[in-house]
Amino acid sequence: MGVDFETNIIIGKTLTIDELIEDGYEAVFIGTGAGLPRFMNIPGENLGGVYSANEFLTRVNLMKAYLPDSATPIHRGKRVVVVGGGNVAMDAARCAMRLGADEVTIVYRRSA
Repeated sequence: MGVDFETNIIIGKTLTIDELIEDGYEAVFIGTGAGLPRFMNIPGENLGGVYSANEFLTRVNLMKAYLPDSATPIHRGKRVVVVGGGNVAMDAARCAMRLGADEVTIVYRRSA
């Protein structure tokens, strides 16, 4: 379909965007993935069943934590709260729904 995937490339070090354009690419999409989680340093954030979205999504999507015999099982909550916004939060909320949550609430505060 005319799309090339280049993995394990450090844009700016391995290749530059200018070099890609010079090589004939008409468009460049840089999918950086999720960054490191930001913790809130509040009481309870280290309790069982509380995950960073990165850990939750890694366990669900890569480690198959949803399987009953998983070596890294995930806690399946019936009422789930996702604190934060953006694509990672939305992905975590949808995964919680797919895992059987009855209710998922997203709590997000946009700073001024």
